[in-house]
Amino acid sequence: MARDARPTVTPLIAATVFVALASIAGQGMAATYGSAGFAAFAAAAFAGAIVRVGWQLNRPWWSRDVGPTIGPSVGDAQPAMAATNARLVALGYGWGAASLLSVYLLTTLSWQHGWQYGAGMALIALGILAIAQRLPDGWSTARGQMLQAMTVLHALAASVAIAWLIGSGKIGSTKPDWAANIVFAAGALIILALSAMAVRTSRALDAASR
Repeated sequence: MARDARPTVTPLIAATVFVALASIAGQGMAATYGSAGFAAFAAAAFAGAIVRVGWQLNRPWWSRDVGPTIGPSVGDAQPAMAATNARLVALGYGWGAASLLSVYLLTTLSWQHGWQYGAGMALIALGILAIAQRLPDGWSTARGQMLQAMTVLHALAASVAIAWLIGSGKIGSTKPDWAANIVFAAGALIILALSAMAVRTSRALDAASR
């Protein structure tokens, strides 16, 4: 019997959390020394890591042949992958929250809205984690379709955020919110990439289950 080539989730998430912590520390250092370039590098490192994990976890399900293999059946894979992708998105929000709070509460860089946005992102992360925990319970086609629609809307919102940051010139701002804008841009790109992969996986599994 063929061995299942799909990667194990836990080690990948653990490695990504490590990169997230390093990224948060790097942004704190960047804020202390006023280095937007290093802050962008630290944010990009985490964004690249989590998008890569999303790719590794989702890509195997995009094959035309996702039939019986060692591991979850296609039916079981639908809620399992939905929950996994939701947790990745929550990790992205958690990274954003920790980045903002560490930069604006633990360094000399001051911005009155830093802790507000940080706390808001933390609440969103917790909310998504709670939803992910309950996704497999009572899974249905209707729930999957609703989740797809919400994911698409989330991606559209992230696209608007990126366009606004670029169009308004916020990315190159020298005001105290410069560090936050880097986090917002990286976070929006993470959401956009993970959402696109989640939708593709959901549609592939829908097709395979028919």
